[in-house]
Amino acid sequence: MTTNRREFIAGGAAALTGAALYRSVAYAQAQSVADVIVIGAGLSGLGAAGLLEEAGLRVTVLEGRQRIGGRVYTRYDLPGRPELGGSSATPGYGRWIAAAEKCGVGLTDLRATTTRSPG
Repeated sequence: MTTNRREFIAGGAAALTGAALYRSVAYAQAQSVADVIVIGAGLSGLGAAGLLEEAGLRVTVLEGRQRIGGRVYTRYDLPGRPELGGSSATPGYGRWIAAAEKCGVGLTDLRATTTRSPG
């Protein structure tokens, strides 16, 4: 069986990726034992991890990026530093509001700053 250069590079990259993942998982296993592994450290993943920990489970959160928060992201490079995703919640988002209060994150009531057109 012959292999061309492109197939060789693709196979090598896949092998290196698999080895890196195995090493990461092995490192996580060496560090702690988890009852549950949550994939992704966005709002949902972190929320799930918090609820599971409150229930007494040992949780490990795995995130592929170098930062947590998922789609919640501040664009410091744009005027006004806009927030992308997860920047506002209605009073019906009790878990978000409770989590913000628990973590000491300030909330701004936007109802006073918004107007509705009659309609």
